[in-house]
Amino acid sequence: MNFLRTIGFVFLVSFAFDAFAQTGTGLIGKYYDTDSFGTLVTTRTDASINFDFARSIPSGTGITAATTYSIAWSGQIEAAYSELYTFHVTADDAARLWVDDQLIVQRTFFQGSGEMRGQIPVSYTH
Repeated sequence: MNFLRTIGFVFLVSFAFDAFAQTGTGLIGKYYDTDSFGTLVTTRTDASINFDFARSIPSGTGITAATTYSIAWSGQIEAAYSELYTFHVTADDAARLWVDDQLIVQRTFFQGSGEMRGQIPVSYTH
């Protein structure tokens, strides 16, 4: 299953979920030094997507400004069960979450921090 194609966008990005990577190492995070995915500065594997950057720079990324950066994670999740999964995204400003090429969370305007949720059926395969 393809997971987060474009998830984080603009300075406060906070994501939390525990349904992925039971046997994997995490998701690939691409960190950009602009708020529009323009200048790639770091690519790394993030074992968990549960960050609260607030108004700080993500450590170890090469990002230079705390208010204008973007992050895109991609990879696969391993479902524990075949059921409807709810994904939560908390972001200050814009965010998008794609699961299996379906957009399930989207906010494209800038506003204060808030939680967004999206649901999608996920199948367990062993």
